[in-house]
Amino acid sequence: MGGITMKAKEAIGKYINYRQSLGELFKTNSSILRSFCKSLGEDAELSCLSTETILKFIYMDREQRMSTCYRRNVTLRGFFAWAKSRNLISDNPLPALNLKYVQPLRPYIYTAEELRRIFDTSLIYQKHRSIIFPEMVYYTLVFTYVMGLRISETLKIKLGDINLAQSYIRIIQTKFHKSRLVTYNNTVKNKIIECLSWRRTVGMPCSNEDFLLLNRKNQPLLISTMDDIFMRIREKSGIKREADRKHQPHIHSLRHTFAVNRITKWYKEEKNVQTLLPILSIYMGHAKLEHTAVYITMTDDLLEEANRLFEDFTNK
Repeated sequence: MGGITMKAKEAIGKYINYRQSLGELFKTNSSILRSFCKSLGEDAELSCLSTETILKFIYMDREQRMSTCYRRNVTLRGFFAWAKSRNLISDNPLPALNLKYVQPLRPYIYTAEELRRIFDTSLIYQKHRSIIFPEMVYYTLVFTYVMGLRISETLKIKLGDINLAQSYIRIIQTKFHKSRLVTYNNTVKNKIIECLSWRRTVGMPCSNEDFLLLNRKNQPLLISTMDDIFMRIREKSGIKREADRKHQPHIHSLRHTFAVNRITKWYKEEKNVQTLLPILSIYMGHAKLEHTAVYITMTDDLLEEANRLFEDFTNK
């Protein structure tokens, strides 16, 4: 395929440096290109790459999302166009693919009525005596929502992580291996005190190293168990996604709902949401601000409030 002889690994490194020299972060694309390079091996010659090899990478996993294939295709197309412009290859080995970008599924946001039904149902969903107290299920769901936690974070809370005097919980080793402090108001504080009091009535251990949320055997609750329990509670509560029955609301939607409700409240109070978003991002433990900003587009109410405030601002 002619041109200057160069290893694929070297060419990919040069292309990443080139894009970043233009001021681009290029993180996702870099990750895709490095994965592609790894799939080729150390000694692969750029000019010898076959169409079959490239397509095999794009469609690597049978179960992957079409959006993943789309992103790989776009990234590699840009790389090979650059390589051709530098005379590293004579022809682009990547054929035209009819891949369309698939928008990620919009997270489900629970209404206030649905939240009430979820919490009420968590106390009565059990048909028979279970190893997990219904009260523990209730507190797990309530704390996950009112503090906007990941379910994994809720289940890892130890009694020593709770500071009632200063109204915060220490969240340790989260999704991105970072720790943070999650503050709470008096309503949440009273709910935590209620939970601690209830634990004592059933004889649960109370050392700083003990988990807040335990089963009847004083063992910590598992994420998989809570996922299954939540599905039963949601179904019993009559909450479902009508338009897409395959992707039903799940326990993580409580965290999404917390974020959307918080931002909606700020808009209605006419606060500067753009200034407050970084604070919410840190509070929720997001790695990037854009992970928090995406919540603004998740409900019609939020978009309405955002548009209204924007119009008020431009008309001043």
